[in-house]
Formats: sequence, structure tokens, C-alpha cells
Amino acid sequence: MTFEEIGVIFLMFNVGLEVGLKDFIAIGKTAVFVGILEVLIPLIMGLGTMLLLGHKIIESTSLGAAYMAGLKSGFWEDSRELERIRSIEKEFTPSMDEDTRHSLLAGWRKALRQATLSPLL
Repeated sequence: MTFEEIGVIFLMFNVGLEVGLKDFIAIGKTAVFVGILEVLIPLIMGLGTMLLLGHKIIESTSLGAAYMAGLKSGFWEDSRELERIRSIEKEFTPSMDEDTRHSLLAGWRKALRQATLSPLL
């Protein structure tokens, strides 16, 4: 057990001692809502990315589950082995010329600077 894990256990123990049932009930609806969003947002973004890249949902979900199971069971040694067997269905190549891309990128960076007031961009 690492030092970080011991720290988390200690923190959770202290929180358990200090937080009462009334506190849990008071934040229950918010906690459930946030928990649902934590599952749905990555799921929706993952599905959107798959569709954008041209994968079929059933195919990708099944393939992902098979890859995870194969990695966990030791069928594949590591994720590099999966990269070697992966096939590309569709490849997207930029069609924008370099000057237009640089101009749009400069405008995007300017908008970010103004929105975040960050001189680093």
C-alpha cells in the first residue's frame, strides 16, 4: 500500500466521523446529479468521437470490451500490441492550406487570450 493510499483512507475515515446522515441527505440530490453527469458526459463524448471518426457504435463498444478483457487477462502483453493489430477504416487529412490554418490559429489564440486574460497563449 502506498503512502497516498494510506492518506486517502485516513481522509475518508475522518470525513466519515465528521459527516452525519443529515449532511448526506442535504447534499444527496446534488451528489446523485453530479454522479450521473460524471458517467454520462464521458460516455457521450466517447460516442461522439467514435461517430466522428467513422466507427460503428456496436462494433467499437464490443471491440473495446474485448481489448480490455484481453489486456486484463494477459492475452495481450500491453497496449502496444493492440496498436499493431488495429486497422484504420477512415483517415482524415487536412484540406486547409497552411496560411489559412496559421491565420485561423492566430485568431483562436487571440480569442483565448482575451477570454482568459492569459498572456501565455
